[in-house]
Amino acid sequence: MIKYLIKQTIKFILHIFWLLPISKKKIFFSSFKGTTISCNPYYICEELLKRNSDFKIVWCCNNPESFNPFNEQDVTFVKFNSLKYIIELMTSHILVNNASFPTWIPFRLKKQVLIDTWHGGGAYKKVAASEINTKEVVERERISARNTSYFISSSRIFTDVMKDSTFVEEWKFLPIGMPRNDIFFNKEKYLKTADKVRIDCSFNKEDFLVLYAPTYRGSSLNSTSFDTELDTEKLRSAIKLKYGKNPIIAYRGHYFNSENGNHSFDRDLSSFPNMQELLCAADMLITDYSSSMWDFSLTGKPCVLYCPDINQYKKDRGFYTEPETWGFSIAENNDELKLAIENFNQNEYESAVKKNHEYFGSYEKGHASEAIVDKILQLF
Repeated sequence: MIKYLIKQTIKFILHIFWLLPISKKKIFFSSFKGTTISCNPYYICEELLKRNSDFKIVWCCNNPESFNPFNEQDVTFVKFNSLKYIIELMTSHILVNNASFPTWIPFRLKKQVLIDTWHGGGAYKKVAASEINTKEVVERERISARNTSYFISSSRIFTDVMKDSTFVEEWKFLPIGMPRNDIFFNKEKYLKTADKVRIDCSFNKEDFLVLYAPTYRGSSLNSTSFDTELDTEKLRSAIKLKYGKNPIIAYRGHYFNSENGNHSFDRDLSSFPNMQELLCAADMLITDYSSSMWDFSLTGKPCVLYCPDINQYKKDRGFYTEPETWGFSIAENNDELKLAIENFNQNEYESAVKKNHEYFGSYEKGHASEAIVDKILQLF
């Protein structure tokens, strides 16, 4: 109750910024609360800058000095929850985020357009109010839903489950696919990105790069550390037997909890800023309940799910759809993972993934960035 009253008081005080005019040509971008410049907002911004340089671009970024992908382009950076962040947020015409903005910000809904791109496709682990149906979370989602002007959707089933989980009205969903996945449909950009990542990370082109990217455990409000006890030696053995190449096993933690209790990985890429670029470079993805499986399925490259706690996870968190419909082999222990890789059949895999895309009603066509920028430009 005290926390709620504090937020309401802050929200009331911040109405003073309504005295400031909204800048018609200013667009505010944020990804994962300023921890990185990536995901859907980054690819939307990239497309926007290609088409029109007249806008004032503001990015929420806590460490722009360590990562700035915009080179010489004129971009303003602000730190999450700073005074400058609040002022820029409340005076921008268009606001693009891959998760909800703070609910204590009093947006001017008749003058501002808030675009929620979300940060995952498909329909796998439950999120938002479906994940934790507490009074606090429900109220947070209802406020965010009222603030949201548009919500990007990757598939028909995504829209079905997310309108109930976030309370966003169905007409606000844009059936265009995820901007961050356009890269997988652009062969030249895809291959160029893969080569760049391997050079930047000092991987040999001949190495077989396995990216292990599990999602977090616990909840979005309280994530917990975990060790899935992945046997990297068995994994290396299976890769060598199946593909006859030198395996490099890299770990990529979720931004909620990137801690890794297993120190047998060749590389820890948790701090690498752009997951999509890593997926371009990887030869195989091993994950569990992360929506990265949706993204990676668009590449056609092998993806295997390593889920030693699947029964407990289903009980604690729950799934929107049954894992058996996702189109990937599911291993519940290291021996099953080894067999899944050694017996991997590319043709059967592609058929299963295609069937899943049809079942989900995929909207991924490789033109999502263009579509959302078209929508943005119509607003001026």
